[in-house]
Order: sequence, then C-alpha cells, then structure tokens
Amino acid sequence: MRKQFTVFLCAVLLAGCGAGTAPSVSGTTATAAPAVQTAAPEKTPEPVKTEFNTSGTIEETTLFEQDGIIVRAMDLSYENSRARLLVNVENNSGRDVQILSGTMGYSCNAINGWMVHDGWINLEVPAGKKANGNAYFDYAPMLACGIHGIETLYMSLQVEYDGDYSSTRTLDPVEIRTSLADAGDEDLPFDQVSTNLLNAWKGNRTLQFYDNNELFNAAGIRITGAAYFTDPDNKKYLVLELYSDADQVLDVDTKNIAANGFSLCSGRWSSNDIMPGKRDYMTLELTMMKDEDDWKAMGITDVTDITLDVGVRNTNYDYISQPSPIAIHVSDSAGAGEPAAADGSELYSGNGVRIISKGLSEDSIYVKWKLLIENSNEFEITVTDGWGDKLSINDYMVDYLMWSTDVGANQSAIMEIEINKDSLEASGMDINSIGNAEIELEIKDESYNDIAAPVLVMDFSAE
Repeated sequence: MRKQFTVFLCAVLLAGCGAGTAPSVSGTTATAAPAVQTAAPEKTPEPVKTEFNTSGTIEETTLFEQDGIIVRAMDLSYENSRARLLVNVENNSGRDVQILSGTMGYSCNAINGWMVHDGWINLEVPAGKKANGNAYFDYAPMLACGIHGIETLYMSLQVEYDGDYSSTRTLDPVEIRTSLADAGDEDLPFDQVSTNLLNAWKGNRTLQFYDNNELFNAAGIRITGAAYFTDPDNKKYLVLELYSDADQVLDVDTKNIAANGFSLCSGRWSSNDIMPGKRDYMTLELTMMKDEDDWKAMGITDVTDITLDVGVRNTNYDYISQPSPIAIHVSDSAGAGEPAAADGSELYSGNGVRIISKGLSEDSIYVKWKLLIENSNEFEITVTDGWGDKLSINDYMVDYLMWSTDVGANQSAIMEIEINKDSLEASGMDINSIGNAEIELEIKDESYNDIAAPVLVMDFSAE
C-alpha cells in the first residue's frame, strides 16, 4: 500500500524593519519586471549600533472594546534585549474569548514605520474573567534596520469566540504612541539592512548580490529590492524588500520558487501581512526548501537565477492581484553545476517531459529513489501515481510514500519515492539487494488532464 501527499510548505523565516520613508528605487513600475544585476558592495557594512533608547513609555490605550470585552495596552517597559508591552483583557461578554496577536496565521504589528514579526500574544479568557499577557519585541532586528527606540507601536489583534475558529475576527491595527518624540532612527540602505538582519538572526553571512530596482508593483505593493546571501555551510538566502502604498492591510505571498530552472517549492512558501505606508522584509532560505541530496541531484553548486511568483491578498485571503512571476539574476558563475541529467538514467521521454533516475539513498526508515523530471512544455505539469499500488521492487509489491510533484513551464524538479524498509525486509530485501524497480506514473497538464501514463522500469543492477 502506498500513501500520497501533496505538500504545500509554509515554513519560513520572516522579519521586517528598516527606515521609515518610502524606498528610493530605479527602474519602472511594471507589474513584474526582471531584475538588473548589481554587484555586491566591496566595502564591509558598518557595525550595527547597539544603543536602544529605553525611555519611551505609554499611557493606557484601548486596543478593542465591544460586547463587554475590553483589551488594553497598559505599560511599555524594557528588559535585557527586548521591549515588553503589558496587555490586559477583561471579558464581561458572557462568552469565552481568545485574544491573539503575532501568530503564524496573522502577524501585522509594526514599530515606527516598519513591520515587525514580534509581539506574540495568546490569551484565553473565560466569561467573567480577566487576564494579563506580555508581548515582546526584540531589539536586534530593530537595531539591524536602524530603529533606535519606539516612537509608535501598532498592534493588530484577532478575537475568537467560544473556541470556534470560524468566529475569529481580524481587527485593524491600533496605534499606541509613546513619550519618545524622536528615537534618532537611521535611514540605512537596503544592502546594509539585509546584511544586518541576516547576521543578527543567522550569524555571519556574505552578501553576494543586491538589486535596488523595482521588481514588482501591483495592488499598492512594491518589491523595491532583493539581496542574495550565502554562508560557510553553503546555505543560500534571498531577502526581498517590500513597501505598501495601499490603503488597507494586505498579505504578500510567494510560491513557485525555482533556482537555475529547478523547482524548489511549487506551493505557497511565505506570507507577510503589511500595513499601509510600511516597509517590510521577507527572507527566503532557499536551502530549506530542498535537502542537500536534492541540491546535489539537481546539479546546483552556485545559484545564478531565482524565479518566484508573488501575489497580493486582502485580509480575507482573496487575491486582489494574482501571483505573477519575477526573475532575479544573481550571478554569472561558471560553476553553476553540471547538467543534472548527466549522471542519471533516462527512463521516459515524450510529450515534452523527460524522467531520469538519480539513484538510491537511505535513512533509518526509508530507501529513497530520486527522479529528475524535466518539463519543456509551456505549461505546468503534475506528476503523480494516481490511486492504488503502483511500485514493485524485484517484482514484489512494496509500501511507499510519494508526493505529487508540480513542475513549472520549462523547469525541472526532483521527485522522491520513499520505499518503506519494513516492507522491503518482509520480502527479504534491503537497499543493496534492489535489482529492479517498476512504477506506473501519471502526467497531467495544468487543468489536470491526462498527458501520459508511463511505466518506469529501472535496472539498478546495471549501475
């Protein structure tokens, strides 16, 4: 028996901050424009200033009041390396409520002119009760972006009633002004800010490329810069600079991310909520999207080109600008890797699709069979195994897991078949005794119409 999963990865490191005015960019305001490469600066960015002004205080501010529920910001204090906002909830509504902020589902808090991804609150308050909670804001990402004190803090809340998710209300951000009239914030350039951010979160990273051209402009959202970093462990990061000219809170999401023409993520990868007039930063760790073996199978050593789709949604998560592609050329490296199919065995070629076996590997649970799928069509395809048992090893049917794989137009992707070791052992086999494998696949177009149903047969004993 096999199980099939379609994966939409949504794990990503997000952070936002920076200078408070709209960024200055070169280039046009096309909805989606190719990037113009800018060499990484020869100078080393200035060290991050570590002084944070802790003199800003607040007066009691009502964040929400309705139907007997009152949420107040009571006090702003400072401890160690972070600011602490005390939040009080009184629930006289006759219903149980949950007050949320800064969650994975909705995070739309800001300090001064910049989005921040701190301020988590989760307070469950039964009817007739009160509760206090703290929202924390780390200095490090604020300092990295040139913020040296809190002049204005914006909190966005969600209210859920009686444990019913469908009752959740998403509230507009509320402004909380402090006694600090001028924090002395710095207006740092994008390459400096992005370097500061990555070094604050991840340690020492090297800026390989940045681009200050406008890459995207739709529905009031602009992508005004991009920076590409690597680290000594060969991890790869793309940082995008966002700015909102809109008149409402919007959500910016990314999907269909590819490097050098190889699909890294076909589903939605990241999502940032951004307030009007604010700037934000979205960090995509490319090497998190595929494991090290997949990068080797793709033949990528140096990234030269990155493509991704960017869409804009309202707070109901309906698209007001459908995802559209942007392309970022980050390097002319001659060492971008050998063709991925060079060391594989072709198992199928037809209908604009090639499938190449990239060999076997194993972990403690599975033997993994990697397949490289090349799509030369002008439309996206999906490769799956349909329903029913489809895989045999040495003529024995075996249990396995397989994810349906989407491959963009003129792109390639790695598909992995995970063969259960217990199932192999039940038939007296392990990775070293696999002689042949046979599996029936289905190839479908973007409307999920059938294109082909190839039967792949691989003779591992001949390798």
